[in-house]
Amino acid sequence: MHYLTPQCGGATLSCISTQHLRSARAQPVEHAARPTRFNRSRWPAEVDNRRRITLPEYARPRIVVVTTTFVFVLLTVNITRTYNRVMRTEAPALLPIFRSQLQGQLLAYLLLNPTREYTVTDLARALSASKQTTQQEVERLVVAHVLRDRRQGRNRLISANPDHPAYTPLTQLALLTFGPHNIIADEFGAIPGVERVLIFGSWAARYCGQPGPPPHDIDVLVIGDTSRMDVFDAADRAQKRIGTPVNPEQASPAQWADPGEWALLAGIKERPYVQLFPQTEATPA
Repeated sequence: MHYLTPQCGGATLSCISTQHLRSARAQPVEHAARPTRFNRSRWPAEVDNRRRITLPEYARPRIVVVTTTFVFVLLTVNITRTYNRVMRTEAPALLPIFRSQLQGQLLAYLLLNPTREYTVTDLARALSASKQTTQQEVERLVVAHVLRDRRQGRNRLISANPDHPAYTPLTQLALLTFGPHNIIADEFGAIPGVERVLIFGSWAARYCGQPGPPPHDIDVLVIGDTSRMDVFDAADRAQKRIGTPVNPEQASPAQWADPGEWALLAGIKERPYVQLFPQTEATPA
């Protein structure tokens, strides 16, 4: 059996057999004291018959390198957490005064229905957003007293705050920016025989994030076996509620599936449009 002992001044180790150690213990009293670890001169003379082992360069300990790597990992984690905490979505191109697209949609959904209460889960599902992101937006607006909340058992109910001084102007902004599709879905979705309701044109392009001038009207496509009178009556009601001209178009399901030479339908399919009924996500170009 052999033991490795370090040598002072580098990576040189000594290989000492157990036989030599036993003989060292049997020496007179002047050699009985155990030598210090790094003082080679105090070993007995007969124990000095040993073989030196020099470690290669790659096997020597590098404490500085390990410490540097560990600090680098910590810095990486801290920067990542800070970045995620301040990261946010882009402002909506339709009217870039809201913090994010989701915030505008959330305000429109709540301010245009001031008497209704929703849970965060209901809002996230209706706005096609994650619950965590919706919770963060709700929390900011509740702290600012734009929205209010109350507890009902284990549920937290969120609603608009009509007592806020900015309630009326915020409602008007939300209506002009994000409200038309809610009103149009309400008016056109109740028409007998309707299968799909789309918004296309400049309003849909701004809503999907394409920059450009603000839209001055709203183009609506009604797909299904509907009465033309019912379609125009719905357009009149929506226009009165929104305050913006609403231009309806009609098409059958077969025409929508195969526009043929109808350039309008072909153009709608090639550009962004927002499907309102049945409710789904916006379709970018």
